[in-house]
Amino acid sequence: MKEFHLTETDQLAEFMVKVQQAGEGFRLPLLRAVATGRLQVVAVAGGQSVPEHHLREAKPTTIILSDDVPSAIGPNRWRQARKLLDWSTLVILHATAGKAEHYEMIAGATIATKRVLLVEMQHRHHAAWLRRVRGRGPRVINFVPPAGDTHPRAGVPAGAVIQ
Repeated sequence: MKEFHLTETDQLAEFMVKVQQAGEGFRLPLLRAVATGRLQVVAVAGGQSVPEHHLREAKPTTIILSDDVPSAIGPNRWRQARKLLDWSTLVILHATAGKAEHYEMIAGATIATKRVLLVEMQHRHHAAWLRRVRGRGPRVINFVPPAGDTHPRAGVPAGAVIQ
């Protein structure tokens, strides 16, 4: 896996604009915390592994397993899942639409606990992830859709602007 680093303030600012334009402005509170240097974020998708050196960082770290796409694989195909669960002090199972307040809380939790594993998933995989996490030791926060709802939904979320 090729690593993608945003090391300059202008690179991060440009990336944040693109995130907003893509309709994912809810991620901005977490990215603003990165911009201040208070934490780092490492994101992988499709079962890819997090490079080992990120697991040894002293800086508070959020690791994002991005699995809320049509090709979602669920917990059993993330080869590194057990290691990441053991590494984390807090696991956040995010199986609902993203909201800025969620990502603001994630930034604060990362600063407070130092090691957050954020699993962004389709709601259909939530029960399997919860079974995988139970009994592993880290604390767990669940974000799930309201009763009778699901994630993801087809179409653009209400209020989102895609440019």
